[in-house]
Amino acid sequence: MALLLRMVRESRWRMDENGNIDLLEAIRDLKTAGQGISVWHAEDDRSNLSRIIAALAASAPYLRDAEYMLFDRILLAELDLQCCKTQGATLDRTANEEWHEDIMISSEKDRLRLADVLYRNGSIAIIIKKQIKRLVAHSVVHGWIPFSELSDTIQQQIIQELRELGSPISN
Repeated sequence: MALLLRMVRESRWRMDENGNIDLLEAIRDLKTAGQGISVWHAEDDRSNLSRIIAALAASAPYLRDAEYMLFDRILLAELDLQCCKTQGATLDRTANEEWHEDIMISSEKDRLRLADVLYRNGSIAIIIKKQIKRLVAHSVVHGWIPFSELSDTIQQQIIQELRELGSPISN
């Protein structure tokens, strides 16, 4: 199973009291940059999942819970949508080059169809802020994310985790 990851807000994908989803709310998580919706390739064994989440979290102004959806790439073929490899925009250069893709969307109808299929077949997960701090600190210690490029707020948020990991950066 080839998995793709998209950051979302879990609250936008909830069913209403009638068991329906508001697709107009859900597509807010499927904004395009140009014609593409940014997604990340997760390895079948999910071995790069934590690194992708850390890269995305570390590129924000501050850390918070991370909410994301995983879905099978085959869903795109069923909708006749294509993915193309593009450069990501996180602080983890390797993640940007190796795992970032864009889903090519040519119409609002395609976006609505994608939202519907993702709602029925995607899996949403939430990683709490405390764990996000640990993931970002781990990426800094391994040299995947440069500490100096983190926002001042995130640098302060992860100092304790860096100390616990024995990083000289925390001194």
